[in-house]
Amino acid sequence: AFEKAYSVAIKYDGKTVIGADTIVVTDGEILGKPEGESMAKIMLQKLSGKKHKVLTGLCVLNLKNKKILKKVVESFVVIKELTLKEIDSYVATGEPLDKAGSYAIQGIGAFLVRDIYGSYSNVVGLPACELIEMLLEIEAIKSFP
Repeated sequence: AFEKAYSVAIKYDGKTVIGADTIVVTDGEILGKPEGESMAKIMLQKLSGKKHKVLTGLCVLNLKNKKILKKVVESFVVIKELTLKEIDSYVATGEPLDKAGSYAIQGIGAFLVRDIYGSYSNVVGLPACELIEMLLEIEAIKSFP
């Protein structure tokens, strides 16, 4: 998240920049974005019937003001027991192919999710509550809403 934000901030002097990156972790294994349909199917099989972590690294920075805030937000998601037909059908939609862990809770993938503990917006990929708090702290915004 810092590297993403920094690479933009150096091009826009004085601007406050946000960077975020989300991963899924199950059984100690990091699941990023799948490299194709077969990997997406394997990831979904690994998540099927289990609870996993969703971690989003968040960075808000302003290089001119020398203000840098970093945070990791953690949520837990339980995926229902999936049939091979459900996995194949979902992957065929194309939605999982650019998502960490191969699912999008905000899209068709909502049908996979049995329970969620923590921030829904974190699972989507941008933890809104924490981001607003960071923007207030760095004084990029004066109040919200």
